[in-house]
Amino acid sequence: MKDKIYLWGMPGSGKSTLGRPLAEALGLLFMDLDEEIERKEGKTIPDIFSEKGEAYFRSIEQKTLLELMQAKDSFLLSTGGGTPCFFDNASQMKADGLTIYLEVTPQELSRRLCAKGLKSRPIFSRTEHEDVLTEIREKLQSRKPFYERADLKVKNDQADAASLAELIDNQKG
Repeated sequence: MKDKIYLWGMPGSGKSTLGRPLAEALGLLFMDLDEEIERKEGKTIPDIFSEKGEAYFRSIEQKTLLELMQAKDSFLLSTGGGTPCFFDNASQMKADGLTIYLEVTPQELSRRLCAKGLKSRPIFSRTEHEDVLTEIREKLQSRKPFYERADLKVKNDQADAASLAELIDNQKG
């Protein structure tokens, strides 16, 4: 039985928002990879990106992911949007637990991200809704082949923690 669950998807797909109640429903510890990185580095993700660049961030992201995989027996982890797309992270997570891709339309992602503000999302440089939508489509096109490797694909605009917990239980059983 896989007792580790990894949530994949674009920023704004609900990995953290849905992940917290889902972890509770499954009786698992919830962790957010970005929060773990910020705690470890003593800086926000945007500060890490601006001060040290994306290559540094991705190396810290991978190192933190591997440390969590080795240190914990069970959890539900909200990954960063790019986590499955770098190094061999996707294969590592698939070998270690159940991977779930939270699929959300570009239009809905843009609506969610613009509503919350983009300052905490360093991969998005544009600020107008239509420009953000274009940027999301471009980023999603490059990331989707990685996301599609997940064990389960869930349309998050239709998912809630209870239905997803039932789906996971059925997958395990």
